[in-house]
Amino acid sequence: MHARLTSVLVLLAFLAAPMAAADDIVTVKLDFGVAGQTVEAADGASMCQYEDADKWKTIASYSGLTGFPDRDGPDTGFGRFCDTCFSAKGAKGMALSQLWSTPTAFQAMQEKGYPTNYTQEGWDRNNMAIYEPTGAVGGKPGHQMAFYRAALRRARAENLRMLMWFDVHHRYPPWMTTPDSPLVLLQDRQDQAACFLVYYARYLVSRHGIPLHALSVANEYDVGGVAPDAIDPPQGTGNATFAKLVRAKLDQADLHGVRIVPGTLGNRDATILDRQAKWIEARPEYAAVSDYISHHSFRSFVGLPKAPLAGSPGIWYSSGSYGSDGSTDLQGRKGDGRWFADANGYLMGPDSNTDETVRLRTYMIVSGHGSLIGTWQLANRVGAHGKGFNTGATGDYRPTSRQIDGGATVNPYLRPGMYAVGGSQGRHPREPYSVDGFSGRGHRELIVITNSQQERRFKVVLAGVNIEGLDHYQCESGRDKRLVGRLTPSDGAIVVTVPADSVSALVATVPHTKPRVYLVVKDAACLADREIAWSKALNDAGLDAQIVPASLAPDLWPRLQGKRHPVDPMGAAAYILSDTVDAVEVGAAHATAMAPVIVVGGKLLRPLGLEPNATVLAGEPLSFRRECDPPERLLAGGKPLAPGWRRSLPADVAPHALLKAVTESLPRGGRGW
Repeated sequence: MHARLTSVLVLLAFLAAPMAAADDIVTVKLDFGVAGQTVEAADGASMCQYEDADKWKTIASYSGLTGFPDRDGPDTGFGRFCDTCFSAKGAKGMALSQLWSTPTAFQAMQEKGYPTNYTQEGWDRNNMAIYEPTGAVGGKPGHQMAFYRAALRRARAENLRMLMWFDVHHRYPPWMTTPDSPLVLLQDRQDQAACFLVYYARYLVSRHGIPLHALSVANEYDVGGVAPDAIDPPQGTGNATFAKLVRAKLDQADLHGVRIVPGTLGNRDATILDRQAKWIEARPEYAAVSDYISHHSFRSFVGLPKAPLAGSPGIWYSSGSYGSDGSTDLQGRKGDGRWFADANGYLMGPDSNTDETVRLRTYMIVSGHGSLIGTWQLANRVGAHGKGFNTGATGDYRPTSRQIDGGATVNPYLRPGMYAVGGSQGRHPREPYSVDGFSGRGHRELIVITNSQQERRFKVVLAGVNIEGLDHYQCESGRDKRLVGRLTPSDGAIVVTVPADSVSALVATVPHTKPRVYLVVKDAACLADREIAWSKALNDAGLDAQIVPASLAPDLWPRLQGKRHPVDPMGAAAYILSDTVDAVEVGAAHATAMAPVIVVGGKLLRPLGLEPNATVLAGEPLSFRRECDPPERLLAGGKPLAPGWRRSLPADVAPHALLKAVTESLPRGGRGW
C-alpha cells in the first residue's frame, strides 16, 4: 500500500503509542506493512556563496581549508570536512542526502543583449568562471563546484543517493530589478531573469554532470512584488507566476526533469505558505509547475504549514522554522529557545545533546510536516561555525561538534526513498524519547530510538516483517558513534536498554523490501508483448517493477511522488525507457536523474546523449554533445558529463539481457543498498 494513500492509518497508529508497562518498559509496536510519509532528503545543508557587508566571507572561509579545492583526501582539512558531510563511513560520516547552493555572484553583468530565450548564442553573455575553483571571487577561489564534485565523488563511490538543487540568494542582477527594490523583478526583464536561472542549471548538468533535482526562483522574497501584508492574493503568488515562465525556459533547454520551488520563503508566518499553496492548487496552470513548498526561518518561531502542495512529495524546511527564541507560536505557546545551540542561532538543539537534533528530524518526517530538511550552511552542520555564517571552517578541519554524532548514527541508514512505518511515534523534540521505524525501496529496515534525560528500556514489537537480526549503532552525549552489537528478535520483538542523551539506530541485517525499478512505456493500458515480458522478468528476479505511462495525468502525481518525469526521483533504483516511448521530452527529463537510466531502442538516444549499445558511468563523458549543451569550449573534451549511470540497448533486447543490465546498474546487485 502506497505511502501517500496510507498516511491516515499511520497517524491513527501514532495515537496508539507508546504503551508503558508496569515494569517501566516502554512498549512500541511498529508495523512495517504500513507506509507513511516518504523521505526525500531528511538531512542536508547549503554551501552559500553569500554576499553582504562582509563580502564573500563564506568563500574566504571554505577556501581556507587545507587541500581546497582539488585535494580532498583524508590527509587534508577539505577532505575531512567533506567526509564528515557526505560520506557514510566512519564514526563521523553524516552522509547528508541534500546539498544546495546559492549563487549570489552574477553570471553576466552586461545588460545589453542578455538573452530572453535559451539559445547557443546566449552563452556569450554568461560568465560561469566565477563558480569554478579556479575562478576568483572576492579575491578567493570559488567553492560551489568544488563542493558539488566532492559530494558526488563520495555518494557515487558509496552508492548513496543525493538531492542537489540551488536557489538565488537575495537578488538577481541589479539591472533586472525595480529601482524601488532590488528584490522585485521588472516586468519586462522577467524573461531575462528566467534565462539567468536556466543557463546556470544547464551549466551544472552538462559541464559538471550534476544530477540537478530542483531550483528555487527566489529566497526570502517574492520576485513578483506582492506586498508583505497582502492577504488575497497571498505572498508568494508572484513567485508562482514567475515559476510558470521559468518552467517554459527550462523546457527550452531540455531540462524537463528539473523541479521548481516557487520561492524558499523565509521568516514568514506558516499561514502565508498555506495561503500560497491554496492559491496555487486552485490554478492548474501554476499547480503543474510548482513542485515543492519551501519554508525557513532563523531564531523566531513561525509555525508549520498544514500540508504540502497537492500531488507534491514534501515540504522543504531550513533551520528555525521549527525553533523559538522565546517568542509565541501560532497556538499561543511560549517558546523556551532551547532549539538553538548557545553559540550559534543557526543550529538546532543544544550542542551537547545529540538526541534532540535527531528527534527533531524524525518528528518532522513522521508527523508529515516535511521530508526535505536542512540546517543551512555546511559549516554550521559540522560545527565549524561562527554566528550563523561559516567564519570558522578554515585550516586543518577536525570533526568535534556533538551535532555531528546523531547524524552520523542515523543518516547512513535513513536514506531517500524510505518511508516512516506504522506505529512510529514522531514525538516532538521536547519530549523525552521517540521510537520511529523506516523501510522501503530495498533499503535495510531501520528503527531510530532517541532518548533524553535518563536510561530507559524499550520493547519494540515488529509487525508486518520478519527481521532475523538488527545491528545496533549508538552514540551518546560525549561519545562517538559505535557498533554496540547485534540484536535477535524473540517472539517478534526486541528489548533494548539505552543510556540517557543517546541515539540508537537498529539496522536490519537483510532488507525486506525490493528496489523499485520504473518501466516507462507509451501506454500503460496497452502494453506491448515485450514490455509485459520485461516486467515479468524484473519482478520474478526480486525487483519491484512499476509500469509508468509517458504522459503523467494529475491523478497519478501523488502515487508517483511527483508531477513530472523522472517519477519518484529519490526512491527509484533505476529507470527503463521502452522503445514505444516517442516523446523526446520524456527522454530529456531522465537525462538529469542520478539514478541509472536504461534506454531501449533508438528513439530516445539523442536526448540522453547516447550512441547505440553504449554504457556510460556516472560523471563520465556522454557519447556526444547535444544541441541543448553549452558550447564545446565549456565542456571537457567537448562532451557533457553524465549525471548518472547510463546504458542503451537494442529494441529487441531479451528479458534476461535487460535484467542483467538492471542488476549491473544497482549496488551489490540491488540488495542492501
